[in-house]
Amino acid sequence: MDEGEDVSMPSDGRSYDIANIPKYGLSCMFNMRSNDYMCGTPFNWPQYALLTHIIAKLVNMVPDELVYSVGDCHIYLNHMDGINEQLSRKGSDVIPKLIIHGNQKSIEDFKYEDFEIVDYYPDSVIKFPLNVG
Repeated sequence: MDEGEDVSMPSDGRSYDIANIPKYGLSCMFNMRSNDYMCGTPFNWPQYALLTHIIAKLVNMVPDELVYSVGDCHIYLNHMDGINEQLSRKGSDVIPKLIIHGNQKSIEDFKYEDFEIVDYYPDSVIKFPLNVG
């Protein structure tokens, strides 16, 4: 680098593009026609959150909001003991983070080993009976 050479980044936002730093957030909204809140939701949210993270990485964006819309959200009476147990818990003050390792260029490039969850401190399992019919 020559003395006096200007190495400053442009101030018009192009510096993010030059450094390949994401500057836009990607949100996902999903709609469920019907949802067993205690048995279905704990699987639905993480699936759509993971998909949002994957797509955001592929298009050089950051994951932003996950919006959930449901038409028939129901809680069964035989889930009430488990719900009360869940409501009595303090939970963790630390928010877990998802790290995606690698330089994937398409959705087919992702492998199980590319994903790492850090700072995840779950409480013990609460089992809810599956209601069919």
